[in-house]
Amino acid sequence: MNAALERADATNKTIARDWHTTFNALGVAWQPVVPHVAAGLGVRPPVIYLPQSQQLVVVREVVSPTDTLALAQVEKTLPPRLALTGENPDIKLVLALPGGFFTAHVDGTFAFQMANTRSPGPWTEPSLHECAACRGWWFLDGSQGWRCQCAGCGHYDGDNTAARQFTRQVTPWPLTPAPTTTAATRCPPRAWLGVRRA
Repeated sequence: MNAALERADATNKTIARDWHTTFNALGVAWQPVVPHVAAGLGVRPPVIYLPQSQQLVVVREVVSPTDTLALAQVEKTLPPRLALTGENPDIKLVLALPGGFFTAHVDGTFAFQMANTRSPGPWTEPSLHECAACRGWWFLDGSQGWRCQCAGCGHYDGDNTAARQFTRQVTPWPLTPAPTTTAATRCPPRAWLGVRRA
């Protein structure tokens, strides 16, 4: 491995730790995708799987045109999410960036303008929502339906569906658990794709 790639991988791991800490603070169930599985998908680690919403979160400091093409190919190979209902786009892949920024991958395109600027453009508006009913979290297109996309839930109550939400960026960054928080939200190792409703 060349020195530049080693530095990029080390930086991406640091960014992933910030996302892990933030997910723990929010109560988002997550598990790391093991490197050989990520490689089988055609993605360099770190990759995080969110089992409740069945979404992959790819962590990167910088996204090259090669990365963008590779991730578009990966997105095409992922199965449809079982928790999804008809009115929502199927956001299977999320790109987690430094500073708490994130962008969704919809219809073969990342919403980079939305993730890297504060002015809305013609792209989707990626959001991270917490369901008011099941308290699960999922990434969605905030301009589309807000129905809970957590496996086994599907709660919808108009604008009251989301208990909390972040649009384009989680702030403050990184979130840290409250001092009284003791339970970790990292999921135990298990099958990470095709998680079915109980």
